[in-house]
Amino acid sequence: MSCLGFAGEEAGDSFTISLQEGADTCAATVTEKFIISSVVGAEGADTGAATLVEQFVISSVTGTEGADTGAVTLSGAGSPADVTNLTGWWAGDQGVTIVTGVSNWADQSGNGNALVQATTGKQPVRDASALHGLPGIHADGVDDFLTAAFTLAEPYTISGVMRVATAGVAGVHDILTDGNGAQFLTGCVVLDSTPQEYMYAGALSPTVPTAGNPFANYVTFMAVFNGSSSALYIGNTLYNSGNVGNSRGNPGGLTLFAAANGTRSSPGIVTELTIHSKAVTSGDRAILQTYLANKFAL
Repeated sequence: MSCLGFAGEEAGDSFTISLQEGADTCAATVTEKFIISSVVGAEGADTGAATLVEQFVISSVTGTEGADTGAVTLSGAGSPADVTNLTGWWAGDQGVTIVTGVSNWADQSGNGNALVQATTGKQPVRDASALHGLPGIHADGVDDFLTAAFTLAEPYTISGVMRVATAGVAGVHDILTDGNGAQFLTGCVVLDSTPQEYMYAGALSPTVPTAGNPFANYVTFMAVFNGSSSALYIGNTLYNSGNVGNSRGNPGGLTLFAAANGTRSSPGIVTELTIHSKAVTSGDRAILQTYLANKFAL
């Protein structure tokens, strides 16, 4: 059997592949959110296996003896846990402990890497309806930050949804750093006049930081730290790439909204954040981006 046609729309819909006698393998491609890499059937069999390489997994393709059309049904939605090497996963709608502000943001990866802040005056607040009715963690840009200690070394990928304010704030303000000073992602240098973003792990990427603040509005982002093959994606677009270096060796966890020592606090809101201990593939990137964009309607 071979593929003659393919049609479908959203998650949970039925997809129809038209099949023809005479071949055992067919390939189909969808130009929307889903890409199917292959549909394989056995001689004389009515059922073939299909593989989906983006967000959703197809469990089976079924057909009727003597018929040329089989139905394909999506069996589940992707999440950060579907990408291997998940190290940390923090979601604003799960695991947030409030004292005065946020004292503990539990890790949903199962690795126990909670982001914490014991000092009440430095605790960010939880905005219950930060983005399209979903909560986020909001730092004041003065002294708020959260931190978690865990082992992490290049290559690694940090992704999520966030917004970082610029108005009325000047100077260097760290968005995400590690626990011992090797910075993950630093944003908004001299915010009032020439805001700019750069990634750093011993060398700036690029040599001259990209002008502007890509986080001025809520966006999905993905920062891949992989030496000379490092890259920053905003939404589906490659925003920046270059060599971030790796001279800092073994970053010691994560600090959110500030440098590792709590200085240079950033006035931002994060609704979800993940870290994977690898340079993600294009297929991984599609899973993460689609998951975040669908959840937060971006």
